[in-house]
Amino acid sequence: MKRSGIFIFVLLSGMAYAEPAAISVQDIAKKMSIAKHSNGFEVRMNVFVTKANGAHPLPIKLAVIGQMATDKQRLLIRGISPKAIRGHFVAAENVGDVRAIKYQTSNSSSDLDPYSQLFDSGLVIWDMFSPWWGWREQVWQGTEQVNKHKCERIRSRINGLNSEVREVESCVDVHAQISLRTRFYDSQHVLLRTTSVQSFIHKGQGLLAAKKLTIVGADQSKTEIEIYAGDEEYQVTTETFAALERLSLNDQQDVR
Repeated sequence: MKRSGIFIFVLLSGMAYAEPAAISVQDIAKKMSIAKHSNGFEVRMNVFVTKANGAHPLPIKLAVIGQMATDKQRLLIRGISPKAIRGHFVAAENVGDVRAIKYQTSNSSSDLDPYSQLFDSGLVIWDMFSPWWGWREQVWQGTEQVNKHKCERIRSRINGLNSEVREVESCVDVHAQISLRTRFYDSQHVLLRTTSVQSFIHKGQGLLAAKKLTIVGADQSKTEIEIYAGDEEYQVTTETFAALERLSLNDQQDVR
């Protein structure tokens, strides 16, 4: 598998620490934002869900196509299996704010809350864009180890945003440019969910890509994700994000 796994996520308040001169938290945030840039990528994943009551729905297979630039970021998620989600699509973009639609055919679509769970799993479309790395407030809060990897704890916070998520706490392996653990909080600092990287693929120059991830919800439901294929040079065509183009066109017509 190629490096595309890093794009999915590719993902603490407490004692006060003095930020080492060698660490610039703003530089880390900038590098994390740049790390996801891509002209086109595709990843395929197996998704295994365990509900809060212990129930295990059928495993899910998804394909995720993305195109990430500084001014516009787009994702297309396609259901592969089981049959109930085959041919179902979710298209989303981040152009200063994340918005999403779901559809089965080009003639039928509806708005989708970007904070909702995708295909009844713990996957959240908003998380997949990592918009918090562009927030102004980035605070370094110390160093720890996650899965035997050293990481820097960084708190990203934004005020006055009409958003479910107001604060994100990441533990970043700076050299590998990947967040090993990401916690999402609401405006009252209530934990919404935690994403953790369980295993990696080693790439060149000491970088890592996520191979397996786990998302634990506030209700202790669990979503385990295994990325089994990827292409970092996926050829995005004019049809890939056609649904989003139509959405933008409709918005322009509504303004007129």
